[in-house]
Amino acid sequence: MRAFILWFFGTCRGLWLILQFDSMVNNAGIAIEAYNPQPIWEYSEDSWDRTLAVNAKGVYLGCKYASAQMIKQEPHGNGDRGWIVNLASMLGLVGTPKNSEFYYKEGC
Repeated sequence: MRAFILWFFGTCRGLWLILQFDSMVNNAGIAIEAYNPQPIWEYSEDSWDRTLAVNAKGVYLGCKYASAQMIKQEPHGNGDRGWIVNLASMLGLVGTPKNSEFYYKEGC
C-alpha cells in the first residue's frame, strides 16, 4: 500500500508544480472476510494484518502525503490550503457476526 501511495503522489508531482492540489478523498477498503465469514477466534492474523494494512494504513499514508503537499501550497482566499475527506462505511457503527475485522477498521 505504501509503495502505491508513494507512486501515486510521485506521479502527480509534476501536476502539483502547475496546479494546486485542492482535495484528496480516502474512499477505498477491502473486506477479505466477506468471501469467507467466520468468527473472530477463527479469523487468521495474516488476513487481519492485510486488511488493516490497506484500510487503516492506506488512510494514514494518503493523509500524510496529501497534507504534506497541501501545506507547501499557497492558501486559498479563505486561508485553506486544501481539503482531505475520509469516508467510511456505515458498518463502522453497526456490526454483524463474523465480520469483525472490517467493522473494527470502519469504527476506529
